[in-house]
Amino acid sequence: MAKKKSVEEPVVLDVDNAVTTQTQDVVEKSDAVTSFVDVSVELDDLRKQLSMSKDELCKLLAENERLDDELSSAISENKSLRKELSKCKQDYKKCQGDNRANSALANTLGEELSMCKSCNKELSTKVDDLTDKLKSCNDKLVDRDLKINGLESELKELTTALDARYKELNSYKYMGLWNRIKFVFLGSKIFSKKQ
Repeated sequence: MAKKKSVEEPVVLDVDNAVTTQTQDVVEKSDAVTSFVDVSVELDDLRKQLSMSKDELCKLLAENERLDDELSSAISENKSLRKELSKCKQDYKKCQGDNRANSALANTLGEELSMCKSCNKELSTKVDDLTDKLKSCNDKLVDRDLKINGLESELKELTTALDARYKELNSYKYMGLWNRIKFVFLGSKIFSKKQ
């Protein structure tokens, strides 16, 4: 009996093995089919993701090109702005120099203006003095004009008297000796007798 047990066990084991093996094969095939289906589904998903990734990559590349163009534009604008900034710095330095020169000029002109104001005050004072002197001189001239008018009138009178004397002298010039002697003692009365 022990031999039968030993003989039957391998048979049962073989059957079990075969059944197990077949079951395993079926399970493995089922798993393989399931795996294949899963892999197909996963592959489709991966293809979709790849397509989406390609689209996204194309969009990113287009965006990259756009950004590259913007960057190039920004770089050229930056260079232009740097040149302009450099020029502005030079202009600023020049303006600072001009400002210093203008400040010095303004100070000089301010000092000259102060001197001119001082001179103007002095000249105004002198002009006022000269105006007063001129008024005084005008008053003196008026007095002198009056005196001159008086003297001219007197001169006319004297000229008239002198003319009369010249006439009288001419009459003496042609006077005879006897009339001269009379004139010495009588004076001009001898002319009045004649008249």
